[in-house]
Formats: sequence, structure tokens, C-alpha cells
Amino acid sequence: MMNFLKKRLFSITTIIGFITLSVSPVMAFDLGKIIEKSVERSVDRNVRNVENKVTREIDKTVDKAITSMIPDLSITAKKDDGKKKDLSKGIVIFGFDGCPNCQQAYSFMQRNNIRYQIMNPQEDVKAVRIAKENGVKTVPVIFVSGDRVDGFTDASYTALFQKHGLMERNDR
Repeated sequence: MMNFLKKRLFSITTIIGFITLSVSPVMAFDLGKIIEKSVERSVDRNVRNVENKVTREIDKTVDKAITSMIPDLSITAKKDDGKKKDLSKGIVIFGFDGCPNCQQAYSFMQRNNIRYQIMNPQEDVKAVRIAKENGVKTVPVIFVSGDRVDGFTDASYTALFQKHGLMERNDR
């Protein structure tokens, strides 16, 4: 579209240049350049406006998609007691039902006989609040005595629990 507009701009500039050439060659050149710059700025402004509109529409669509994925907690969720949750003590995992990585994290904990608390933002308004307060945006996220690991891998969980003395090191 930009090339089409530039070709049109060149055609308009050329026609005006021929008209004013009969008046004065210097004036024709100056007028042609002035018109060319003016049209170029107008085209740039219009392109930016279209880009901004498209970006806004994409943002709206993405926001709707994300909002539709967040469950309605008003009906089934436990009520929030407003109390703070101290994540610097104990072991807390933020996870959802049906999340494959969360299930792997829970399995890891059970295999290694490690006690933990699950905070499920799909079922608990308090979990939603605590997750927001602690910057949790994805699941699983585990807090062990204040240390945080996002996602799940055997290696990251093993290292975390070894650091806190909850698993023995296998130094061979």
C-alpha cells in the first residue's frame, strides 16, 4: 500500500511541477518538494493510524481470549479470609487441575515423600490474591522457604530441595 501511495505522490508532484514550471523553474522545484513532503507526512500519519487501530484490535482480542480462560470463581470458590500467606516458610505449590506440569510436580513431591500445600487459583479466591501478590503468572510455581522456582523439571526441584536439606545429594 505504501508503494502505491508513493507512486500516486510522485504523479501528483509531477503534475503540479509542470503547472508551476510555466511560472518559475525555481518555484516549481520548491513547490514540488513542499507538496511531496506534505503528502509523505500525511501518508505516514495515515499508516501509523492504521497500525495503531490494528494493534488495539489485536490487544482487545488477546485480552478477551485470556479473560475467557480464567474461571469464574464467584460460584464455587472458597472465600478469601484476607490473611497473608507467608511463603518464606514451608512448601507451597501454585497449580491447576489438568495442568500436566503441575501433575508432574505433585508426583515428584509424592515420590520423594515431601509434604507440601497446593494453592489452586481455579478453586480458591485466596490463592488468586496470594498469587498476584507474589507475581505468580504461570503454573506450576513452587516456593520453598522463600525460594521460588517457576515451571517444573526434576533437576530444578531436586536442586531446590537439596539446597534446603530436604533431599540427599547423590554425589558420585
